[in-house]
Amino acid sequence: MTERIGVLLVHGIGKQMPNEHLIGEARNIVAALGEEVASISVTAEARIATEVPDRFVADFDRNIVRVEVTTDNHTRLQIEFNEVYWADLGEEPTLPRQIRFWFWALSMWTVAGREYSKLVGFQKMYVPRGGHLKWLDRPVLAFFGALFLLGAGTIGLLNLVLDRVKLPRVPISDLLTAYVGDVMLYSQPRREEDPIVAEVGEPPRADIRGRMVDAMVEFAMRDYSRWYILAHSLGTVAAYNGLMETEDALPNYLSKERWQRLKAACPSLTKTLKEPVQGVMLPRRPAWLDPKDGIDRERLFAKLHGFLTYGSAIGKFHAIWPIMVPANKDEYVFAEKFKWYNIYEPTDPVAGPLDAFHRRGGVWDNEHNRQAASVSGLPSSTRKSAAKIDESVAYSAGWMWLLSHLQYLAYPPRGFVSPPHRLVFEVALWLRDGCFNIEGLKSTAPWAPGRVVLRLGEPLILAILVWLSTAAVLVGVADWLGHIAWIHWLADGRLPYWALSAALVVALVEMAFIPLLSMWLGSDPPHSWRWAIVVIAIGLVLMVEPYVSNFALLLAPHMTAIEASIADYFSGSWLYLAVTAVMERISILVGGHTAIGLLAVTLLIITVLGALRWLFQPLPQQDPEGPRKSGAATVRSFVTKAVRRRNR
Repeated sequence: MTERIGVLLVHGIGKQMPNEHLIGEARNIVAALGEEVASISVTAEARIATEVPDRFVADFDRNIVRVEVTTDNHTRLQIEFNEVYWADLGEEPTLPRQIRFWFWALSMWTVAGREYSKLVGFQKMYVPRGGHLKWLDRPVLAFFGALFLLGAGTIGLLNLVLDRVKLPRVPISDLLTAYVGDVMLYSQPRREEDPIVAEVGEPPRADIRGRMVDAMVEFAMRDYSRWYILAHSLGTVAAYNGLMETEDALPNYLSKERWQRLKAACPSLTKTLKEPVQGVMLPRRPAWLDPKDGIDRERLFAKLHGFLTYGSAIGKFHAIWPIMVPANKDEYVFAEKFKWYNIYEPTDPVAGPLDAFHRRGGVWDNEHNRQAASVSGLPSSTRKSAAKIDESVAYSAGWMWLLSHLQYLAYPPRGFVSPPHRLVFEVALWLRDGCFNIEGLKSTAPWAPGRVVLRLGEPLILAILVWLSTAAVLVGVADWLGHIAWIHWLADGRLPYWALSAALVVALVEMAFIPLLSMWLGSDPPHSWRWAIVVIAIGLVLMVEPYVSNFALLLAPHMTAIEASIADYFSGSWLYLAVTAVMERISILVGGHTAIGLLAVTLLIITVLGALRWLFQPLPQQDPEGPRKSGAATVRSFVTKAVRRRNR
């Protein structure tokens, strides 16, 4: 008897060709599996397409990798790999989209989180608590925006030189828009390029989720004894959304042909809802569906035994756009053996431990289920599991920042010594035996302090290198092409003081005043208040700038004296002489004032774009049944109670 096992792979950002992610990940897993079984053979393999299609149509029977396995104890397995492909749903990097992308990316640090929706389906959802943007997260987002802006500036200046010597340009803006732009695509409220009537104003993520739901239905219809979902990067968000979707919204993602085939072949997966669906849904309900048509989530996930997220972006979405990764209140519909493992590399800027999505010792996260727990106890008697993370494990995928994001399932060649418990081998054994050796993976976790140093140090070093490289290219272009006014303008000594003044005022307003004001109002400040705050902030910058300039002038002689003292103390040291020579050479190369002016302009751009976004972005709706109690209301309540006590 052959046991049939399914593996559903979900790719992340990028312009992958159809079957590219499928072949790449399946090849590594099959190679690792080949070292753990008696015999193995690939009986079917899809081909990687040569281009991204205009509109991809999933063909799970054709785009498949099928493997026949015989284990050491003579058990026969048939493992089938399919992928959820959605790279064709992106938008072309046209000039208007690139402008929108840069504004979106550079102003992200002032984004307003949204935790409530008027959609009828959201009544059955909740946003897991914790993990939202903290006061330090916004400067970090601004830092990464500045890093990418400086990097794009360096490449842009390099392209000026390449144009002069008739060499191909480096399409940095196209690449960033195509890759990082997928995050913008998933978060944007509607499609901006060539929308079609059938989308009826829906966001692109509805189509991406539709691919996920269609694949899950396909796997549930097959006679698998067990199946798994392996998702990477942004694909983990689409996969999680599919697992959390409500029973009344699931049919909305399917085509009419798929729904009819589902009802004919597996009617047990469908269900008749108790109440007809009424109200606006995402995606909108097709006219050919009955108002009471639904999909039984418990039967849909009956054979789903595992969910593996690696390099997951769920935590970043939960912090920035919490409304996009809600949990389903009907949590305990998964098989008892279902396990969710989250693997992250500490140097991966996308991934993290996802604390808000853990089981927390078997206790529910939403208030409804907490109340039910006091009556019925833990759900062990139901033999069902919740889609909560069992373990978040730090994993040594690679030590290089960003590059480590791509190396989770890398297969080490057999001729080289590799550390034990590599993820690709643990996944292979999970498919073979049905058990994931999470303890073995935890035993080889990277040294935490070292990874923290790499996570913080590598981006900082990269930012300094990019900054100095951009300044050096600016100086070189100015020397080569002659006098360029705006390049020489960067050396203006007043720029850094204006930038520092703006940064100090913005830090005070964004980190202290606005949170206190929001707490006092019980909601985000209205647009009229925002305009007033920006006007006041501009006035503060004008007031603070002279003091900053005077402070710098007063500090300059003391800094010169300190430098002279250091020079006298280390004058005989060869290391000091070497460092001094290098610093002088760098200063000449990048032009000291030009480099500082460039940093000041970058800071001003990030500040201005963030202020514009904060001024014009829509105000999030608050939950009418559970609004935040404002500070003003608290004070009024306190005063009222005090007056009543006095009158008594």
